[in-house]
Amino acid sequence: MSNIPVLIAFIAGLLSFFSPCILPLIPSYILFLTGVTVKEYQVDINSARRKTLINALFFVLGFSLVFIALGATASAIGQVLMAYRSALRIAGGLMVIFLGLFLLRVINLSLLQTQFGLDLRLKPDGYLGAFIFGMGFSAAWVPCAGPILGSILVLASVSSSLNNGIILLVFYSMGVAVPFVLAAWLLDLAIVYIKKVQQLLGWIETVSGVLLILIGLMILTNSQQVVSTWLGR
Repeated sequence: MSNIPVLIAFIAGLLSFFSPCILPLIPSYILFLTGVTVKEYQVDINSARRKTLINALFFVLGFSLVFIALGATASAIGQVLMAYRSALRIAGGLMVIFLGLFLLRVINLSLLQTQFGLDLRLKPDGYLGAFIFGMGFSAAWVPCAGPILGSILVLASVSSSLNNGIILLVFYSMGVAVPFVLAAWLLDLAIVYIKKVQQLLGWIETVSGVLLILIGLMILTNSQQVVSTWLGR
């Protein structure tokens, strides 16, 4: 697999983390996930950080498993429809461009603005609870991350093999996981910086929309390999 789709998948994961409906809630989710209180950070910051980090890793494993399963499914469907690969690629490219226009607010569709929340009364118990909560997180926030995640799933569906589709979702999951784990480890600092980053959410959404349009054009014209070859000169 070329480096371009993998890099795009990782960047898409980062943009999903910084989306307006996920980023502002990250501190609350981390505190809920671990059961660590702000007071514990003030009393013993190293112990609080260690506890938060371990729980966050199990949480990340949970939502990564779901995203990777989605990628494998999309790629498997693409392999089954191999005879219609050209039509699937064109339809997928147009759909991703549509999602990009939605993020740029050129198109308004209320269905894509729906969010599903998790019941925060169901507090996870231990590391297994964090893992299960991570799986629930991925399912609950699919509508929120839908446009970006959907574009990577389309890219997976038109990939040349099942393994390539899975790799794309592994890197997408890494894009979401890396900032989440860092935020969990440095939560006391992350709370301050997240408030500052919130001022840039409009720009982040615009960048996301432009990225999706570029992904859509690459899928539509089947130019991923051409771009990779050109950059590798």
